Amino acid sequence: MRSNGSRFNGAAMDSAAKHKLTKLLSCPVDWEQETGLGIFSYEPLEWDWHAAFAAQAVSGQELWLIERLIRYGNLLELDEDDEELPQLMKNIELRLPYAIEAYKKRAGRLAGLTFIRPSEHGKHFVLNANRKEVILQSRGGPSLFFKNYFSDDLKVEFWLWFLGFFDFIDSDESYRITVSGEGDDYSRARVWNDFMCEHQRRVCADVAGVIGAVDGSETSFICFDIHLDTKAVHAYPISGDEASAIMDGEIETANFLRGC
Repeated sequence: MRSNGSRFNGAAMDSAAKHKLTKLLSCPVDWEQETGLGIFSYEPLEWDWHAAFAAQAVSGQELWLIERLIRYGNLLELDEDDEELPQLMKNIELRLPYAIEAYKKRAGRLAGLTFIRPSEHGKHFVLNANRKEVILQSRGGPSLFFKNYFSDDLKVEFWLWFLGFFDFIDSDESYRITVSGEGDDYSRARVWNDFMCEHQRRVCADVAGVIGAVDGSETSFICFDIHLDTKAVHAYPISGDEASAIMDGEIETANFLRGC
């Protein structure tokens, strides 16, 4: 084994093999495209892919490669190969479909979410109402948005919240501690595990700017009601107290909507 920490010995790995390994071991969901955020850190979602593949892997080499892929984005900088590489490729190709299927039931459940515009949902938006009218109508009725946010804007707001809320998941160890619920971030771990297992989950964020009204008062808090079976997400303004109760006091700020 070479001193740079590689798990491989022998002749140099050719470019075609590096590209094939990168493609095989990459997370099956393109989170850059899915979230609309482009180049960003998706480690919480990628470490779940590592866990899904680990359940199928037959050697530490495979997991070492995925870890490098998560940290560096590709395997093109690998200098080494191994005479057992052909068999390693076969092992990966045989087990890959099972890992992908498992991932669809884990973090992959969050792929394909549809964010419903307030006007399409109907309950939390009043057409052609000015700010004062919205505040008045929110008294004794449902909370109301001031603006009819676009679906893509709601999607970006949610994913900025998600990746900020779970940014402590940055390694296999922190992922495993989160799943077990034994770490210091118990409340956040519970939200993660709900996303992995439950049919529905509500989460809240502080937009750091007024977005609507609740019971006659302006609010900067938003709630996303996520139905994981149908992939439908509808959002609505919520009071700070109710948001804090839903999130066990763990409120993350994601202020994309403030500029919309």
